Amino acid sequence: MPDDNDFNEDPNKEINRPEGASGTNGATSNNEQLLNDVRNKTSLIKVLGQDLVVISSDKLRLAYAEHIKKRELKGAWIAPVGLFASLLLSLLTNTFADAFGVSGASWKAFFMLGAFITFLWSAVALLKAIKSPPVDDVEAFISSITVGGERG
Repeated sequence: MPDDNDFNEDPNKEINRPEGASGTNGATSNNEQLLNDVRNKTSLIKVLGQDLVVISSDKLRLAYAEHIKKRELKGAWIAPVGLFASLLLSLLTNTFADAFGVSGASWKAFFMLGAFITFLWSAVALLKAIKSPPVDDVEAFISSITVGGERG
């Protein structure tokens, strides 16, 4: 972890390099450029004991999109269970009569088929929601965007 002086140095200060190292190409120059960008374009307020996470906006967007998908998966059971409950209550409480040129027995069959399909849909959605990892935890999201998924 960088010490307090790493971010307070003059950005235009000559960087001491080993003899023969020009620092104009390769990973070293990229790291130096990143450090210079951080020094020049960032206001850094250091809170002791905290981690600094530097992440590209693309990686953050991807991690956030994945987090949202997991969050939606947790609540995806609500619609099918609601439809199943409505169809089941209709089946239990109604006497189906002929309407719109369709017989009462056909209406009952449609509702039974709908209830069966939404029951299967509900079961699958509930199993996926139960098996999916918790997403309300902020620490889980932070660890998903740090290198290797580990903090430290």
